[in-house]
Formats: sequence, structure tokens, C-alpha cells
Amino acid sequence: MLASLYSPKGRALRIIQKTQDLSEKYLALPQDAPAEERNRISTKIAELTQQFPKISEKHKEELIDSRAKFRKMVDTVHGQQQEFESTGEVKTPSPDLDQDDVDSAAPTATVQPTGKAADGDGPEGHSSGGSSAVR
Repeated sequence: MLASLYSPKGRALRIIQKTQDLSEKYLALPQDAPAEERNRISTKIAELTQQFPKISEKHKEELIDSRAKFRKMVDTVHGQQQEFESTGEVKTPSPDLDQDDVDSAAPTATVQPTGKAADGDGPEGHSSGGSSAVR
């Protein structure tokens, strides 16, 4: 089934995918990554997670296979950023997310070049009022 990128499902998919992509990017940063890069990615993730309450539970269930894994990834980013802001470094290791974990946390729909979203396999979403807690 196709969904317009401007439909509620398409918007939800974009938010979920961007959140996942940025979370993976943050967790892959080296220990000595510039503070500006950490802060930029963290700020964007916070902006995206503030949009999660606007996503219907139906779309979260439809678009995310494993909400627990998705939440763990975003919560880890949040925790590492808090640690970085208070100490100037990140000592907490990123969770071991193997490719199966990443795949199972990925959105179930993929955006096609035609501007449509098609059903696929993927992660689950979360809601947050500025924090990384998934509801």
C-alpha cells in the first residue's frame, strides 16, 4: 500500500526514519567527535522526538517493528548527550546493536523515489515531550 509523503503516515515515517538515522549516527560518533557535531545531532533528535506525540498509535504500531529497541537506541543517545554535557566526554559505551537489531528497529515502510511510501519492514516509534522516552 502506498502512502503520500504528505499524508499522516508519510509524515510519521519521515519522523521515525530521521530519528533512527540520526540516533545511529550519534551512537557511531568517535569519543573525540567535536562538541558541535554531538550537540547538532542531539538537538535535531530532540526536535524530532517532540513530534512523536502527534503520531497516532496506529502508525507507530504499523511503522515500527520493535519499539523497545527503538526506544533503547534513542534513550542511549539521550543519556550519552547528558553525560557529555555534564562531563565533556562520553564514557558510557553504545549498546551492541547488531544489524539484526537495527533492521528490526527500522520503519516498516520505505520511501520510494516516486514520493510515495510503501510497506516494508522496520522499527517502532516513541513519543516524547522533549525526552527520549517512548510511549
